[in-house]
Amino acid sequence: MKKGEFTWESLTALGTLILAVGTLITVIVMTVQVMDARDMDRTKNLIDLRKEFDSSEFASVRQSLAAKRLDRNGHLIPWKSNEAPPEAYEILNFFDSVGMLLDKGHLNADDVWEQMSYWISNYSEDFKNVIAEEEKYDPYAYSDFKKLAQEIYKISEQKYKQPLSIPQDDLEDFYHYELKNPLVSSPKPKPHK
Repeated sequence: MKKGEFTWESLTALGTLILAVGTLITVIVMTVQVMDARDMDRTKNLIDLRKEFDSSEFASVRQSLAAKRLDRNGHLIPWKSNEAPPEAYEILNFFDSVGMLLDKGHLNADDVWEQMSYWISNYSEDFKNVIAEEEKYDPYAYSDFKKLAQEIYKISEQKYKQPLSIPQDDLEDFYHYELKNPLVSSPKPKPHK
């Protein structure tokens, strides 16, 4: 064979190389498209959850709970963990579902933090005893909500560079806000020194 002359073997090798590169490009493009579609699905799931959470029906549940949590002077009414009102359980069930969706990868944790951390952190602080009471009968009660709250606290700590804490005064402010503005977006809870 002379220099510069092509053989069938070299043409076959070149064709195989072109086919392999084309296949690789196709796989990369498809992977990117699948990842984009998954991100869009996660965003849609969160938008749907926010619509439910912001609905007038669910806002009235939150507002009703706020009215039951505050006395005439605007202070938290102590409650026995086994006497939580039905509204508390509706809220717990909602956020337990959010936690399950997050755990299964149907939501993005940072997006949930951005959209719902204010409520998740305040409700998780207020409902600790209620959840503990439920765990006496079912050790898995609200486990997805607890994992969700832990993730929200972890993200908050990363963003603010200190642990998130919800003192009673902030919890009272939270319920005042829910009582007066249940359909308005709320600020992020800030860590306390």
